[in-house]
Formats: sequence, C-alpha cells, structure tokens
Amino acid sequence: DICIYPPDPHVLVGLAPDELFIDPSYTYRLDLHRYRSRSELIRGVFVRTVTALEEMHRINDIYARNGMVTSDPETMWAHHRTRTFTYLVAEDRRTRRVVGTVTGVDHVLAFDDPEGGASLWCLAVDAQDAPPGTGEALVRVLAERYVGRGRAYLDLSVMHDNAGAIALYRKLGFHRVPAVCVKRKN
Repeated sequence: DICIYPPDPHVLVGLAPDELFIDPSYTYRLDLHRYRSRSELIRGVFVRTVTALEEMHRINDIYARNGMVTSDPETMWAHHRTRTFTYLVAEDRRTRRVVGTVTGVDHVLAFDDPEGGASLWCLAVDAQDAPPGTGEALVRVLAERYVGRGRAYLDLSVMHDNAGAIALYRKLGFHRVPAVCVKRKN
C-alpha cells in the first residue's frame, strides 16, 4: 500500500492513476553515525519493547485517538516476533499505562538494503495521558536500537503540515531528503 523511494513516482502514478497518488508528506532522515544520545533520561516515561499481544490492542487505541489507521493486532504481534519489525511502547512511570508507541522496520532484514537503513513508522502518543517528552523518548530509543545494529540511517515520512512532529524530528537531528511516497488510495 506504500512505496517509498520510487525512482520515477510520476510514472508509477501514471500507470494506475485511479489507484495511486503521491503522498503530500516530507521524508526525513537521521544519519545514525552522527546521532548523539541525550545525556539525561526523560522523566516520567519508560520506553520498552512490546511484551504481550494485549499491548497491540492498546497501540490501536492510541492510533485511533490520533486519527490513524489501526492494524490487526494478531498481524502486528506476528511481525513483532521477527527482528524485521520493532514495536516499542512508552509507559507512564506513575500509572504504568502505555501512553505512546513507535514502530521500526529494519531495511536490511526486510529487503536486504545495500545502504543499511531502517525506518520509523507510526509514532503516536496519547496526548491526554503522556508525560512531556514521550515522543522524543520513543524516537531516541528506536534510533539507539538501530545504532546498536549498525544501521546507517533512520528514515520517516511525515505530513507536510504536521509542524509539531517536524519540529521534534529536526530537534533530534533529522534532515529532509528528496524522496517521495506513492500510496494506494483507500
């Protein structure tokens, strides 16, 4: 349903204009060899790997609250049980409630990426319950996981008008790259 890095996106869309469109998003990249971890922990939040199928349902709740498309929890759980996908959750240290999530895809394991990259998908935070800095903590832990795997970069796609997310990504060292996404129309 999503194609990122097509060499000729206009040609791809032209082959199926009733089914495909060029997504109005920007692509950002974090060069992981330049990434620097934060000197102190973000208070009030603990980021960890998903540990149970039930947490996939909570992830879907957070997606829904943010107007995002939900996924089948069983499929997410099956993907999570491979090293190709990484599902992280942020837990509020006071309530122990899951208040945020992010998904990572290891490009080397997914499609033998010769550039050694990875990507960030579906960053979402429960705005009503999450402590300040939850989104930053999720992105940082994901980036550090891929640094540990020796990956070269972490890419993401963000809607062109999502000023808050773009500000966070820039703060963390992401920069825009000239890649576009082609998506299937829903």
